[in-house]
Amino acid sequence: MNKTYIINTGCSYGVMFRSMKEFTFVNDSNFEVIDLHCDSHGAEYQKRSVIYTVSKLLSEGILPEKILVIIEWSQPNRLFTEIPNDLCKDILNHSDLEGTFILDNKFNLKEQSSKFIQKYKSLNVIFGDRVYTNPDVDDLTYFNDKDIEWYLSEYKKNCHISHKPIDRHEHYLENIVATQSFLSSKNIDNISFKMNNNAPFKDLKDKSDYLNELWNQIDFSKFVFHNEFGGIDEFAMNHFGNIAYLSCANEWDIPGDGNMMEFGNHPHDSIYVDFFQRYIYDRVYKYFGEIVFNYSDRWSKTKHNSIRI
Repeated sequence: MNKTYIINTGCSYGVMFRSMKEFTFVNDSNFEVIDLHCDSHGAEYQKRSVIYTVSKLLSEGILPEKILVIIEWSQPNRLFTEIPNDLCKDILNHSDLEGTFILDNKFNLKEQSSKFIQKYKSLNVIFGDRVYTNPDVDDLTYFNDKDIEWYLSEYKKNCHISHKPIDRHEHYLENIVATQSFLSSKNIDNISFKMNNNAPFKDLKDKSDYLNELWNQIDFSKFVFHNEFGGIDEFAMNHFGNIAYLSCANEWDIPGDGNMMEFGNHPHDSIYVDFFQRYIYDRVYKYFGEIVFNYSDRWSKTKHNSIRI
């Protein structure tokens, strides 16, 4: 049987398949996951990562019906810009570049491939010989390059979308429409969900005539929502409350009572298992086969006292 390729993208909330330990596969399905999620990146990255990777697979002769794309759409306000080539030669030649994580059909790490997207210091992504980043990150000094820091600082100050929320919202919906249009034109199956509904999704269409036109072009049959336009955070809070964010407080070794246990601060991996089981699994069953959903011992000890279904 020919292999199926699952392309997964998103921001730091696009970790659906990091919960590999939670699944038991009944059948030996023939697939692998190309995990493209990247911290702090927005819809422009999600669009480009999908188009770039799907195009590569198709160029290698992979049939469209052997590709499934799963997208976690990040927040509308996130920027994405290219670093000029003459400034990033050191990055392209850096010895610590991280390849795309490829997971096997048990969601175990199979390899880190340089064939797809590479990363530099986690937040910077490389498509071929072009380097992109989010200039809105709080600390640009991690580049350790004054020229790059100056360029990104000036970009952020002068970019027309850095001061106008409506432009960011338009750009956000443009990316969703363009991604769906591309996948439809290539006959690629896909499913989308959102990080959260912090910038109310439905309200965007009323902000301008252009946003309304974009809204009307979105194929909502390709989305899954928690309640009305809710995402991972709404699902986490509705079913588990603040305890859903327990892992963030503990794993980051925050003192005291875990003040990071709140909406928007990265839920426990098992939240994604629940979300996948409730909203996505039935729609992608043909790719994965039968799955038994398990939970880690650590989560089970807290979950049964806090669940609010």
